[in-house]
Amino acid sequence: MIAPRIAVILDENTSADGTTYEANKNYFQALAAQGARAYGIPYARDMAESILHDFDGYLSIGAGIAFPASWYSAPVGSPFKQSERLDIDCALMQAFLAANKPVLGICHGMQQLAALCDSKLRGDLSGTVHDGGAHEITLQPGTLLHTIIGQQSLTVNSRHKEAVHTLGPGVVASAAAPDGVIEAIELPG
Repeated sequence: MIAPRIAVILDENTSADGTTYEANKNYFQALAAQGARAYGIPYARDMAESILHDFDGYLSIGAGIAFPASWYSAPVGSPFKQSERLDIDCALMQAFLAANKPVLGICHGMQQLAALCDSKLRGDLSGTVHDGGAHEITLQPGTLLHTIIGQQSLTVNSRHKEAVHTLGPGVVASAAAPDGVIEAIELPG
């Protein structure tokens, strides 16, 4: 069996000067542990077609970059800096979805996926359980996540500053925190 090739969009050090690509090794190690080969992807729009052709799936990792104001339920100013990542990340995510190839969004990536599917975000989760501590989430029975995990709940760590607020058509919440914050979504099909 040939190992699936997964394109992983790299983050950048937006908290500093934005000149360095970076990504947590855990993303790559977790994919390798599942038999996949993970490759870091830079922000090069001219590579989008070959990335779609050459890779079996796409992972959009966590980030601290600004989303468009129109993605929020209520007008907010993003606490994050602008990044050239957003355009290529959105283009790749949409291309993989259109090609019916798997997409996984973690933290920022999940929020971006939700917004691209007409969901709305909310800002400012500071002072909640999502501010860096471990907390429990409940998995929605009948979802793919519930089937994969095989449990009703999990303990996770969160450092969210923003979250999915309302779901767009066809978007399913597959896990939530005790305070109702959506922790995972799915696009059935």
